[in-house]
Amino acid sequence: MNRLRLRCLLESLTLALALMAWGAVGVHAQGETAPAEDPSHWALLAAERLPVLEVCRPEGAEEDMLCGTLSVWEDREAAAGRKIDLNVVVVPARNAEPEPDPAVPVGGGPGEGVTGAAPDVPRQWTDVLARRDVLLVDQRGTGKSNGLFCAFGITPEDPQPGY
Repeated sequence: MNRLRLRCLLESLTLALALMAWGAVGVHAQGETAPAEDPSHWALLAAERLPVLEVCRPEGAEEDMLCGTLSVWEDREAAAGRKIDLNVVVVPARNAEPEPDPAVPVGGGPGEGVTGAAPDVPRQWTDVLARRDVLLVDQRGTGKSNGLFCAFGITPEDPQPGY
C-alpha cells in the first residue's frame, strides 16, 4: 500500500475515532424502536450522541441523517496554511444504543466521494445499521471535500476522447 493511500486510510480512521469519542453523550432506553412513519427518529437520537453534526436529509434520501464537516490542514505535515473541510455524513444505527465503532466504507475509485452514496445506505446496509452507525467521509480531494475534478475533455457527444 503506498504512503498516500495509507495516510488517507489513517485519516478516515482518525475521524471515525473522533466521532466515536464525541458520541459518548446521551443514553436511551434499551430496546427502543422507531415508529415506521417517522423518518427523523434515528437521526434525532444520533444527534444527541453526536452533537457536532446536524440533522440533514441528503439529496435523494428518504430519511434524515447527520451531516457536517471536519476542518483539516491541507498540508498536514506543516500543520499550517490553508485548511480544507472534509464532508461527513453519518447514517444512524437503528438502535438506541449502537456499538461504539461505526462502519466506515472507503471510496474505491480515483476522486470518488463516498457521501453521495448516503441515500442508498439504509437499503443496502440493513444488517450493519441494526448494530452500528455508518460513517461516510469524502476523503480530501474527493466529492465535497475540496474535490479535484478533471474533465479530461469528456462530453456526452464524445465520451472517449483520446482512445
